[in-house]
Amino acid sequence: MIPDKSRKLQNKQKRRGHLSLLSVVLSAILMLVLLTCCDRPDPTPESSGAENTETETDVDESLTAYDGTDLKVTFLNAGKADVIVIRHGDSVTMIDTGLESEKDTMTDYLDAQGIETIDRLFLTHYDRDHIGGVPALLDHCTVKEVYVTSIEAKSTDEAKACKSALAKASITPEIIRGDKEIYTEDHLCFQIDGPQKKSYLKDTSNNSSLVIRLTYAGHSFLFLGDALEERIDEIAGQGRWSAEVVKMPHHGGYEKNLGTLLDEVKPRIAVITCSDKEREEKKTEDLLSDRGIKTFLTRKGTVTITVEEDRIRDTQKD
Repeated sequence: MIPDKSRKLQNKQKRRGHLSLLSVVLSAILMLVLLTCCDRPDPTPESSGAENTETETDVDESLTAYDGTDLKVTFLNAGKADVIVIRHGDSVTMIDTGLESEKDTMTDYLDAQGIETIDRLFLTHYDRDHIGGVPALLDHCTVKEVYVTSIEAKSTDEAKACKSALAKASITPEIIRGDKEIYTEDHLCFQIDGPQKKSYLKDTSNNSSLVIRLTYAGHSFLFLGDALEERIDEIAGQGRWSAEVVKMPHHGGYEKNLGTLLDEVKPRIAVITCSDKEREEKKTEDLLSDRGIKTFLTRKGTVTITVEEDRIRDTQKD
């Protein structure tokens, strides 16, 4: 028979053992909980409500790699107006059609190049020096696709003629609102930015210009239409418009924020569409010169920039 004193001691030791075991178990559970919390992934942007910071305009290099065919971008000497022809093999894209009075300059060039079909036509805005040649182009060539700005600020004779010619050709233009990206079968990428407002304080028509970035074989071109200060403000600071070649906005007109945009784009080559009667502004030339940017003026001749496998090459003909 175990004395009461010994029995009490044994019970006390058992309780201590149970408590020690319980302490070990609780410690293990606590450690497991802590490890699980530490390993838990951060909430996704969707679940946390954070914005997705992935750049939507990044170009897929595998879809724009050099494919053995050079790309030629030609800026016609067609007065103070934009007529730009982009050719890659049999594929042809145009940006604007210039003045009605200079339509023969456009059609003569297309004939000389043997171009009968335009795969896509971008009309940056509805000013006459950008859409004036649309009726002549549609009479002269087959045009497959047309893209236009979302703002028709002016109801001019040229704008009416443009719309009438498109309707006659049974073409319904695609209106660009916001951003659009086009990858073509022939390895080109067009990134288009539409106006971000419905109207602007000054010159809504020019400020409604589509901004277009073309990329091929690691080289990019930026076409700025007739963007003025308000539209340039929309583009500058986005950090996505770098390009080796820039078609300067509004025929070389000066805007106080133009230098900021150039510092972001960092072009090596600039093209200004201008005429002897309506020349580029000296302040704009100075901005380009101060940054060491090689500048071409179409009033001195048609400019062609060619993307080859390992370089870009520029030429100008009177």
